[in-house]
Amino acid sequence: MATVDPAGNWLSVISLPDNGLTAFIAPYRICPTDNDRIYAGRDRIYLSYDGSQSWTPTGRSFFDGNFIADIAVSPQNSDVAVCATGPVNFPHHIYMTNNGAGSWI
Repeated sequence: MATVDPAGNWLSVISLPDNGLTAFIAPYRICPTDNDRIYAGRDRIYLSYDGSQSWTPTGRSFFDGNFIADIAVSPQNSDVAVCATGPVNFPHHIYMTNNGAGSWI
């Protein structure tokens, strides 16, 4: 995935995290308070602290047996995020972290 500035200038290429399974359109969210921190969803949440050059898996694989369908990050605190799973194999759920993806509830 490529990133461009508002004028359409090429900035960088975002590398994909790991080889996990993903939804048709995988969610990526850049933290509003820290542009180097990016949350990415596949069968689990991945977190990058260096603008997508490296990724760290967080939480457990397949939170509830489904793919991550969407992610939202707090505009005030990049340690607070929520994710939603899509109802593929099981009912969908919403999970939250308030410690930078250290744990999800």
